[in-house]
Amino acid sequence: MNNKTFYSSSILLSVFFIASLSFTGQQWSRSPASADEKLTLEVQSLRVTPHLKIAKSDAVILNVTINRKHTFDLTPRLHLAAGEEIKLNSRVVIDPKWIVDGNLEFKLELVKHGLLKSVILRCAQVSKAVDSYNRSYQCSVPGSEDSPAIVYSLRKIPMEANTVAKQ
Repeated sequence: MNNKTFYSSSILLSVFFIASLSFTGQQWSRSPASADEKLTLEVQSLRVTPHLKIAKSDAVILNVTINRKHTFDLTPRLHLAAGEEIKLNSRVVIDPKWIVDGNLEFKLELVKHGLLKSVILRCAQVSKAVDSYNRSYQCSVPGSEDSPAIVYSLRKIPMEANTVAKQ
């Protein structure tokens, strides 16, 4: 083998090696905060306002849907009466793959279970630039804006404090 052939085959192998590294599917983040912090959606409380048509005998579940694909139940079946408030502190760790162009789309739904399932409260949100800052939200029922039905936040927390949501 002469030097030209050896040199061209070395270059070809190097190009192939570099190309194969780029196709391994590894998604490394250069963000220094990403190593020790995770983005989480945390629902702090749920309050049944009089405008939510719920009877004490009705079973309701609060769930979250992220990017119209991933749905998680945040509560078991609950029986709540008007005026009741419960502290949930339910947390969903946000998978970085769910963040598209720096935005995260999600909705919280309070679903009444009976003969038919019906959504009695929906809070839809598209959070922009989710890595930039923490944020808190309140979702109210029309007519009772002074008393939020759901209080939730989207924030970064230390990795060891995270809990993993199961789908």
